[in-house]
Amino acid sequence: MYLIRNKRRGGPREGAAPEEHQPVGSRPAGEPRCRRSAYAMIGAVASETDRRLGVLRRRTATTLMVLVVQFLIGVSVNLYVTIPTHHPGAGSGPYLSGAVSSVLWSFTSGLPLLVVHVVIGAVLLLSGIELVVHSARAGRRAAVWLAAVGLTAIIFAGFNGASFLKYNQNISSMLMSAGFALAVICYVTILSLAGPDSSPGSRHGARLPRTSARS
Repeated sequence: MYLIRNKRRGGPREGAAPEEHQPVGSRPAGEPRCRRSAYAMIGAVASETDRRLGVLRRRTATTLMVLVVQFLIGVSVNLYVTIPTHHPGAGSGPYLSGAVSSVLWSFTSGLPLLVVHVVIGAVLLLSGIELVVHSARAGRRAAVWLAAVGLTAIIFAGFNGASFLKYNQNISSMLMSAGFALAVICYVTILSLAGPDSSPGSRHGARLPRTSARS
């Protein structure tokens, strides 16, 4: 009789629905669903950041290769191309108008290496502007500054290229090389900075623990 009474005290009442016991360590019903939504948002942000960093890396690597080609063509122009001292824009006179006239003359100069050199310089100018935009979109402040310095170096080299056509002086060629070297340093540094994002909520943040399948 004593055992029967104890069973009746501890057991469920007659007519009552059986109690559902949650497993040990389980979370409330609404919590996993909220966490899954948060993890999905974090993963989406991380994926977009990685995509933009990938674009920045590819564009920077391409610009570096174009810079190397431009340098080799510039060396070839110095070694194998003789630029006449008398052509539209050459000699003394206003610098800006003379430089523009000299650059325009280069397209009709009949010197293929010089034409290619000028065209690649224009491509590098556009690439430098594009890298500033991609650096800003990737959210890398240091990369933005480096891309701006690299763009300035390209513009500096371009102005000295125009000066070389106008004045035909070796100092202009040397300053072009200095601009090339500065641009290469900036873009190589951007490649090292545009690696996988290790900040919270990025690539590592996307690998978050799985929640319980029960909601």
